[in-house]
Amino acid sequence: MVAKRSLLFIILQLSFGAIIIFSFSLTSADIPTLLISLSFYLFIFIIPIFFFIRFCLNQKPLIYLKLSTDIKKGLIYGIGISLILITAFLLKNLNQPVKNINIYFLIGRFLAGPLEETIFRGFYLNTFSKSLKFSHANIITSAIFALLHFNQLSLQGLIILLFMFIFSLWLGYFYRQSNSLIAPILIHSTYNIMTVLF
Repeated sequence: MVAKRSLLFIILQLSFGAIIIFSFSLTSADIPTLLISLSFYLFIFIIPIFFFIRFCLNQKPLIYLKLSTDIKKGLIYGIGISLILITAFLLKNLNQPVKNINIYFLIGRFLAGPLEETIFRGFYLNTFSKSLKFSHANIITSAIFALLHFNQLSLQGLIILLFMFIFSLWLGYFYRQSNSLIAPILIHSTYNIMTVLF
């Protein structure tokens, strides 16, 4: 079973974090809101995760999160899959012009990759998979990821929920295959940027 203190930490963080995620978004079109959103992600999620890993689990955060392990393999997987995503988006939107996008909106979407991957794959999936089968840990993490991205009760909202669940499973798979958080960060950021541009 997941260690009680790790599970309690995750539950508390998700409770506070869900309110923040629904209140603020990294997809803001203006810099003050983007900075507020970024601050909440850092102070509610990222910094507490680093402190928890370092002082409660007595481990080095970059190693625990797999930010400093198998960097080369993570880059190969991340860049390779990202190139496939870019190619797919370009082929799908061959005759479509690139949207005129607010730079702050684009920056927010890019930053969502490293921030969310640190939380979901680096910490939650890694923590759950220490006491559960990886497939079960990936399903739980993906369900949390999808639910936190769910924002409308409609057919379209349910389709997005299902897509986010599958996308999260896919990111978890590449996290495990590469043994590096770099791969899902690159894939997630690339996907977010492509959805903004097309």
